[in-house]
Amino acid sequence: MLYLRAFLAGLAAAVLCYGAAVGGGLVLAEWLRVSDHEGGLGLGLAFFVGPSAALLGMVVAIPLALRWRGEVRGFFATLWRTVVVGAAVLAVVPAGILGYELLTPSTYITTSGPEPLLDLEIRLPPDAFVPADPKLVTIRLDTDKSQHDAVLQEGWRRSEDGRIVLSGQIPMYFRTAQRFVSLRLPLTPDRVFPLKLRADPRGATEFGPWQAAVEVFDPGAERGRKPKPEEAAEIRYRVVPRWRPS
Repeated sequence: MLYLRAFLAGLAAAVLCYGAAVGGGLVLAEWLRVSDHEGGLGLGLAFFVGPSAALLGMVVAIPLALRWRGEVRGFFATLWRTVVVGAAVLAVVPAGILGYELLTPSTYITTSGPEPLLDLEIRLPPDAFVPADPKLVTIRLDTDKSQHDAVLQEGWRRSEDGRIVLSGQIPMYFRTAQRFVSLRLPLTPDRVFPLKLRADPRGATEFGPWQAAVEVFDPGAERGRKPKPEEAAEIRYRVVPRWRPS
């Protein structure tokens, strides 16, 4: 009973501390508006911060469970039992994760190659101001799992029929049907475009039809509103497998 209690305490502490560390990190990153560039934030939380917190929780919980009611006394008696129980927990946790991964669908779009790219174009209304410096322009893909900013390469800004068209590419890592693209320009409302894509999107060689922004956010506003005619902007996009030239 002693070792079972210590094992369950260590396992519970590891799971709770891992979840708290990863969840807290995501909330803090959202509050500080930290960009999850190429999944680096999520990977750091999942594979460094979370495991470190889980290990710390185990190191605290197992000795407390062993010494509860004075069943184990002495530093070395507690230490070797903590090592044994901790090793058992460390053996069970990876096995549980592996079993979960085998029995549930992957949250990633692909696990056997480079992630696909969201290739997009945003057409702004006539007389819209867009700075020449791409560092002042943010095109972001928001999902319920992550955030990623577009890569604005050479030729990202062009004029077409008297309207400025912006182009960029964003890596797509996760399966989700909740995807939104936001456009942020200096001194103008943020435009928000919902994407009509499947959770596991298929590649395409041609752009889809132009779709209008459904919501804009004034600077500093927490709630969006419908865009005015002079704020109208449109987006079109396609999903490009990384191994196929765009």
